Amino acid sequence: MLCIILPPFFGRNLPLLLSYNNHKTLHILGVVLFLGHNIVSLLWSQELFKTQNPAMIRLCNRVFAWGDVLFTAGGLFLIMTNGVLLSCQMGGPLSQPWLTASWALMGLSSFSLLIILPGQIKLWYLCQDEGVEADNKILAALNHQNPLLWWVVVLLFLLPYIGIVWLMVNKTGF
Repeated sequence: MLCIILPPFFGRNLPLLLSYNNHKTLHILGVVLFLGHNIVSLLWSQELFKTQNPAMIRLCNRVFAWGDVLFTAGGLFLIMTNGVLLSCQMGGPLSQPWLTASWALMGLSSFSLLIILPGQIKLWYLCQDEGVEADNKILAALNHQNPLLWWVVVLLFLLPYIGIVWLMVNKTGF
């Protein structure tokens, strides 16, 4: 992925591999996968805090983990690779003010991952064990987290991407 993303930042334009409309479709598909999964996960995670059922928490944790791999990472791959290829048709990824602002918002959003990922990884490891003691550790970890804080952090992660969608649609309004 880096071999597609980095060269345009250093002035090398890349040719489109498919038609412009096909790249645009893949780019939009990536946005739908990425944002859709993350918004649905945010809503499901709130129910996860309420359930206090370790078996359900384990199941949801597995679904979240695989969803993150397939939809978040897959969507991000489609967004970034096709976005960079499309931006080369406009003079490069930093040639337009709205593109520069979009990259800045994406970078800003990435910082919230430093807060989100450690909690997700800890819960994933806790969910690998079975038994009463493991169940107690899972419940203690969830009860230690503040659901409102989780909402705020995830929204801080998602809001810049909503802003990026606005920038993509309103290119001239920026």
